[in-house]
Amino acid sequence: MTLETISSLLPVSTAGMAAIVSALIAFGLGLGLWCAHRRLRLLTTALEASGCGLVTIERGTRVLSANRQAARLLGRPEGIARDTQTRRLFGGTLAAAVQAPGDGQPVRGTAHRPDHGWFPATLQSLGPCGGLARQRRLWLLRDLSDGQELERLRKTEERFNASQRFGRIGVWDWNIKTNEVFWSDEVFPMFGFTPNAITPTYDLFIAMVHPDDFLALTDSERACLSGTALHDQEYRVVWRDGSIHWIRETADVLRDPAGAPRRMVGVIREVTEEKEAHRRALRIAMLDPLTGLPNRATFLERLDTELSRTDETGAPIPLALAFIDLDDFKPINDTYGHLMGDRVLMAISKRLNEAVRPQDMVARVGGDEFVALLWGCRDGARARTVAARLLDAVTAPVSIDTVTHRVRASIGISLYPSLVSTRDDLIATADQAMYVAKRSSGHPIRLHGEEDAGEAGEGPEL
Repeated sequence: MTLETISSLLPVSTAGMAAIVSALIAFGLGLGLWCAHRRLRLLTTALEASGCGLVTIERGTRVLSANRQAARLLGRPEGIARDTQTRRLFGGTLAAAVQAPGDGQPVRGTAHRPDHGWFPATLQSLGPCGGLARQRRLWLLRDLSDGQELERLRKTEERFNASQRFGRIGVWDWNIKTNEVFWSDEVFPMFGFTPNAITPTYDLFIAMVHPDDFLALTDSERACLSGTALHDQEYRVVWRDGSIHWIRETADVLRDPAGAPRRMVGVIREVTEEKEAHRRALRIAMLDPLTGLPNRATFLERLDTELSRTDETGAPIPLALAFIDLDDFKPINDTYGHLMGDRVLMAISKRLNEAVRPQDMVARVGGDEFVALLWGCRDGARARTVAARLLDAVTAPVSIDTVTHRVRASIGISLYPSLVSTRDDLIATADQAMYVAKRSSGHPIRLHGEEDAGEAGEGPEL
């Protein structure tokens, strides 16, 4: 029915009728708003009576608003300040949950109070709210502090915390879009901080990575973000005091429904002590325990490596091998004891190591036997020059506890590939040349090929 039809039936003017209709519309809107407000008050009262709280969280990290019940549950009866960080209100599980959109199912975890108390709770996403629908979400907070649930969660939390403490394992969570980082309490000491002493950020973390490990770490992160590999890295971090610590971490990426990376979550532990133990084990396996020089196994491994090298033309890279045997050393052990003999050996070993270049190697292969591997040495004259330095290192007097000890040496040299072409021949000919030098008075240095073949004895195999 039109306004004109109504006007024809009632003795009122058109303007009056419009006013009546407007009044009716206003009355209807007012009644609707009153009813909606009443229902909202009833809902709020019922919600608070049920013990549940409502919290509005932006970007999964900071609180925008919370109702009175939520404030009471979280031990803040005066209210929760705007922009309070969610990690200060919730344990790791719930702090991580609010950074996800949520599927409407309650997530169990713990909530924290300012007095360091805590209670088991669930958070349930009620969906986006406000103008920034993708960034603000409304969460329902429920207290689970009944006896059975409290005990179950307490035991679960204790086991989890104990496993983290005993295993020295921490958990971290990097929000890729906001660049915000969450660290569990176990992570802070791994970077030289007390828990919650600083606000962790990705920039802070990456600035502490050792420069030599930076590229490998970031390459691994990029591969993980692209979905081509899991992130599994060992790297060093430099603390503020300059000390260096080893870290091992494993992580994977959580993605949104479209497959875009949303968060990177990982576990981390410090492995500095393990690295040191591994280094000590390698030292025991590869070095002579008395002198600290490479041992027989390490020498043979290095020799194989050097013999396999070629130059840009494919020709073998030349090298010389010198066998060094100490003479007149046994009387030191017999007269002064093995402890004194060990001290003399240590002094001579240090001198031998200092007599060669960094790219060369001196190794102890027996009680009083040493070898020197001289890289790039292609002729006998050069090899003799280095051998003379090695001889001086041995024959120079060794003074210990006011007693001066003198030791002689015999040195045999062989050249690869000018004199021999295989590893076994190189070792055998250097060994034979050393035995010829030992039997030749006044000639402590012999090059293979110079000795009388009839004089060559069979020395022990290396």
